[in-house]
Amino acid sequence: MKSQQDTETVSNTTQEIRQSISHKVSRMEAQTTAFDAQLHAKTDEARQRLEERKEKVEKAGQNLCQAMEQAGSQSKQALDPLKAAFQQVQIQLALGWMEGRDAYEKQKEKIASSLANFESEVDLAAATADQQAAESLNKSKRAFIAEVDALDAELTAAELHYVEEKEKAKAEWAQQKQAVEDQLRQFKSDLESKSQLASDKLEKFGGELSEGFSQVKKAFTNLFS
Repeated sequence: MKSQQDTETVSNTTQEIRQSISHKVSRMEAQTTAFDAQLHAKTDEARQRLEERKEKVEKAGQNLCQAMEQAGSQSKQALDPLKAAFQQVQIQLALGWMEGRDAYEKQKEKIASSLANFESEVDLAAATADQQAAESLNKSKRAFIAEVDALDAELTAAELHYVEEKEKAKAEWAQQKQAVEDQLRQFKSDLESKSQLASDKLEKFGGELSEGFSQVKKAFTNLFS
């Protein structure tokens, strides 16, 4: 595990950022917020929330591309694939609301695929970047990944609007919501107290967070499976 000093001088990969304890807590919080909001949103409101999330991802992606260009030492060969990958992200984000659930799921998969490809190109380009720019790059990467995860949460939650028994799902979620929020608060409280633990214990805590996130996501998706 990298120390704080390391993260200031080394460009972290997107996967390393996603595996950080603080990021896992933020991801779980974004998922819970999206679930609750979409359960109470009308279809037009759901569409608006998605469009706003897409715009934030695109803006964060643009900022990340600019940060990569300013990092120095990258060759044109490293930046061209990055720009091409981001163009594909923009194409997928520009697509509107799909009327059928199958079409919606396919669109969601295409968005996820384009984002994953872009992140791979980011890591490849960052590997040749000036390490003096590592701190700035890491900040831009974290901001982008946070927006990507928020969009993923919104896309998953918005699928509720293709379910016929939405009111039943809303009632079931109401019964689970308090337990989920209590768990999230506990994780956030534990995060501060456990941040100084040895790496093996931090890894165990990270595993608990991943399991907690999976349980939250499963609890919600079971409502409209």
